[in-house]
Amino acid sequence: MVSRFQSSYLVRKQLNKFIFSVTFLILSVSACTSKQHEAIQENSLSKTGNDFAVSFEIRDSGAVSIIDIFNPWQGATNAKLTYLFSDSLSAKNIIHVPVNKIVCFSSSHVAYLSALEMQQRIAGISGLRFISDSVVMQMKHDHLVTEVGYEDNINYDFFIQNKPDLALVYGVGEEHARFVTRLQDLGIPVMYISDYLEYHPLGRLEWIKVFGVLMDCRQKADSIYNVRKASYMAVKSEAINKTSRPLVFSGSPVGDVWYVPGGKSYMSVFIQDAGGTYIYADNESKESIPYSFEKAFQGLSSADIWLNCDLATSLPALSERDERYTRIHPFIADNIYNNAAKLNEAGGNDFWESAVVNPDRVLNDLVRIFFQGNDRKQSYYYFQKL
Repeated sequence: MVSRFQSSYLVRKQLNKFIFSVTFLILSVSACTSKQHEAIQENSLSKTGNDFAVSFEIRDSGAVSIIDIFNPWQGATNAKLTYLFSDSLSAKNIIHVPVNKIVCFSSSHVAYLSALEMQQRIAGISGLRFISDSVVMQMKHDHLVTEVGYEDNINYDFFIQNKPDLALVYGVGEEHARFVTRLQDLGIPVMYISDYLEYHPLGRLEWIKVFGVLMDCRQKADSIYNVRKASYMAVKSEAINKTSRPLVFSGSPVGDVWYVPGGKSYMSVFIQDAGGTYIYADNESKESIPYSFEKAFQGLSSADIWLNCDLATSLPALSERDERYTRIHPFIADNIYNNAAKLNEAGGNDFWESAVVNPDRVLNDLVRIFFQGNDRKQSYYYFQKL
């Protein structure tokens, strides 16, 4: 078990190593031509503004793209990591683009690359069997992509033998600091991707711009973002015209604790934009909130619709788990849904993979659930009625 002190030390060590790397980069480039030196001067960089994303910023010059990641892991405050990319400038700690061999530690990373049709650049994936993307599954069948393991059981031999150009990681606990440090010690560039910390669905979609930099296809990434943002906003505009707004509960228990989305969270925004009223909309949290069964059951009892019920796949099975569920309004009204319409053979849920780049499809599902849900003939892309 790693203590809080040890975890803090590892994170500081990682940040210090990165600061040293950037300092070394500046010194290295100073030895290049004056034109190259000017290419990365702060006052020569232009910022690419974001519409919704708050966790990254892209800055550009003719030769270098700089990506700043803000508070890149869960619980971080006032932290920033900076990464430099170029398709022409060569210096230590500049990552060459397009990245040819990349490792993904999250299924959402796969989804961004899939949207850009860049799956062939993926050399390794953590949780490969849970991936739903058909191209990646064919790559797995053809032994073109490798399972790299999880934070506490990483296949370091893969990294030593294959030397990927970049590993994309996310941080949610103490283990990530240890394995990130180990990868860096092996000479593997590591980049934090914190799309999952964005509170707006279009903010998560906007992270495709970061992947556009990595794959050197920024125009394509911008086009995908703009088209899907427009589609999302069109669905939202349709929902605004609805005269009634159903009261919506979302979440399921983990053990004895119910984790429900905060009132300013990703799922809360989806519910509001789809024409619903989230039952905990007044809560100011952007993260999940732990509730006791009694408090969660009180919210369930007053809701019209229950979303993301992971307890069962049918109403009879839900009643067998606890007969008290039969007394709540969503059960009586036949308005309980989960987001498990697209599961693979290993139980991988495509909602947690591709929905990040398809927020318009999620929103369209929710609008039809909220306003046409009584029709059991309805089919949805990500959701299904119990």
